Amino acid sequence: ETSQKKAEYSPMEHFLVSAVTTSALAAATNPLDVIRTRMMTQSLGPSQLYRHPLDCATKIAATEGMGAFFRGVVPRTIAVVPATLVFALVYARARKVVDEHAPPAWGGQGK
Repeated sequence: ETSQKKAEYSPMEHFLVSAVTTSALAAATNPLDVIRTRMMTQSLGPSQLYRHPLDCATKIAATEGMGAFFRGVVPRTIAVVPATLVFALVYARARKVVDEHAPPAWGGQGK
């Protein structure tokens, strides 16, 4: 007979996993954020620098190098990680409360 033991919830583990994941996603999506910002802040008309996002990415890479796509990644991470951590911890706690009080038909303990 096999018994499966439910893993104990660890807030510190949740915190660390959330921080690492959010930091990686912030870094991975930063190039798109740079392109979006450049497209939105350019002046329109004859002096328009970029015609479309691919044109923008190509020109940034050619003139400024690939590092330009990661400018601002640290401030972005600093801004995003705390909000994600708060959300993750509140979600985990709320889920635990719901699991404890949900009816057994919904998969809860029904306390």
